[in-house]
Amino acid sequence: ILIMSTNRPPITLYGYYRSSSSHRVQIGLRLKQLEFTYHSISLDALEQETPAFRAINPGGQIPVLVIGDNVFTHAFAMLELLEELFPDAGTPLLPADPVSRARAREIAQCVACLMQPMMLPRSIRLRMIDAFHLNDHPDGAQAACATFIKAQLNAMLPELNRLVARTAGTYAVGDQPT
Repeated sequence: ILIMSTNRPPITLYGYYRSSSSHRVQIGLRLKQLEFTYHSISLDALEQETPAFRAINPGGQIPVLVIGDNVFTHAFAMLELLEELFPDAGTPLLPADPVSRARAREIAQCVACLMQPMMLPRSIRLRMIDAFHLNDHPDGAQAACATFIKAQLNAMLPELNRLVARTAGTYAVGDQPT
């Protein structure tokens, strides 16, 4: 565990290089200029299913952020927590204006709730294939999943574009990262 030179508790992030949620939290930590230790959990190797990882997060999902003795398991809650715990560190993660903050959360929730679930990590995709008996699908299980994912993402992109269009500057909400 990394020992920091400040009075801040140690911060550890468990993630995976192909996880956009993990990347969002890493970006937030870096924007806040917070020191942290990173542990890669390979979803391809099903490391999230190991007893060691399940002891950290019984839900077996990534990312996981550990701050001191506290474990957090959902990316956007982690990012808001970083802003609340370390408001004076680095770059703010949310706009100062309440309406702009709400707009940033709207866009984030569109991604997290409506689009991100469609990215179906391997373990979830395998459960979906079993649950819906997709191995018998005429196009094959992987093709059936890919067709569904593409259709869902194409249906959600206009909503995301609509949300961003009303707030965009250099970034999705104004001219500062959020």
